[in-house]
Amino acid sequence: MTNNRTEDLVALFFSTHRLIHEKFWSKSEKNPVSFLRLRALFCVAHNQKTTMSNITEELCITPSSATSLIDNLVEEGFLERFAEASDRRVVCLKITNKGQKILDEGREQMSNHLKEVLSHLNLEDQETIIKILEKLNQVYQTS
Repeated sequence: MTNNRTEDLVALFFSTHRLIHEKFWSKSEKNPVSFLRLRALFCVAHNQKTTMSNITEELCITPSSATSLIDNLVEEGFLERFAEASDRRVVCLKITNKGQKILDEGREQMSNHLKEVLSHLNLEDQETIIKILEKLNQVYQTS
């Protein structure tokens, strides 16, 4: 790939990410959690024994940022901490009913927003986007 194409891709990634984040979150002011907090809830909901290390790795944030984030989610009743049965020194996280409700609402809002955006593309373009994203995921997972 030529340098110009690479630079174009980098610029497009940054601009698309910014626009998605800006447009989605400006439309979802009813959602009481930020995108990062929603990602943390998603991570905990989809892993039975989520630890702080898992959070820092999954969200690409520092341990101190993860601690602050999780402390707030616990304080607000979205997550709970518990000691792992096989090693009580290991503290895990689980999502509460309140946290699951917020996660479900956030996912529904994101889904509705994405449907609205994708409605501007024909089915072939939608399929192309899906295939490209799947390929990119595979490349990143194997590299």
